[in-house]
Parts: sequence; C-alpha cells; structure tokens
Amino acid sequence: MVQLFILPLRVRDTRLWVSGVPGDVAKLFDWLEDIVQVHAQLFAALGAWQVVAHLRLQTISEVLRAFIPRLETYQPYLVKLEFVATLIDSLVHDGKNDFGDFVKLQEAS
Repeated sequence: MVQLFILPLRVRDTRLWVSGVPGDVAKLFDWLEDIVQVHAQLFAALGAWQVVAHLRLQTISEVLRAFIPRLETYQPYLVKLEFVATLIDSLVHDGKNDFGDFVKLQEAS
C-alpha cells in the first residue's frame, strides 16, 4: 500500500506531497504511514523478544504494554477513513481528476 499509493505521490526523499493530492487524502495517507511504522516497530520488538526470551523471563505483555500509547495513531485515521474513502471514490469516478486517474492506474497494476 505504501509503495503503491503513498511513495509515488511524495516529493522524492521527503514527506511533502506532489501537487494535486487532496489535503484530506494527504492527511489520511500520513496517518496510514504512521500506522505502518508502529506495526513495523511492534514486529521488531516482538522479534527481539523471541531472541531474548530464553535468556530471561519476559512476557509478551511487557512488550505490548509499551505500544499501547502508540495505538492512538489509529484514532485520526479511523475518524476520517469513511469520509476520505468516499472522496477518493468520487475523484476516481470524476474522470477529470489527476489524483483519481492515478488511483485508477495504481489499482490496475
């Protein structure tokens, strides 16, 4: 998802968006990218837990507890998801919108 829809719409090596990306879509994609990062960090932490689990007593709850505050990352994403999904759908069906055309092309690949 990030490789297919987010990175091609960013100015290379920045977190800036190319022109034509609607502001609400940009925010939703920012939040989605943040969620992906939280999951990657959690995955890495759980992998580290597996490595050291045999050396000392450490429960999975200790690893997960550190990530509870980071789950707030989902809040703005979930609040705006339905609205932005409807917006994207309308832009795709508009036929005269560059962003909508981009989405159609990426969905076809």
